[in-house]
Amino acid sequence: MNQPFPTALQLRSESAIDRLLAEQAADTALFLTAVGHLQTVIAGLTFPLGSPAHRYDLSDITATLSDWLIARDPDHLQEYAEDAVITLLAGDVS
Repeated sequence: MNQPFPTALQLRSESAIDRLLAEQAADTALFLTAVGHLQTVIAGLTFPLGSPAHRYDLSDITATLSDWLIARDPDHLQEYAEDAVITLLAGDVS
């Protein structure tokens, strides 16, 4: 808050930002669990005839899955949430 006595709009905005960040965090945790599980399953498989995905080497697939586990910058997520709320509230004149 940038004022000692925040406006209703400011409080509403901050609440919406908090909700977006909480939803992002919850779904990210689920996503990371799913990717980790998929990595474990793939590690236990053998492909005697090569990668099961046409034109994709198995090492490329597993590297991509590892890339998906790299966390996003929390500062950027905060900025994205603020921008999203500003955009949403700009259309709401109530």
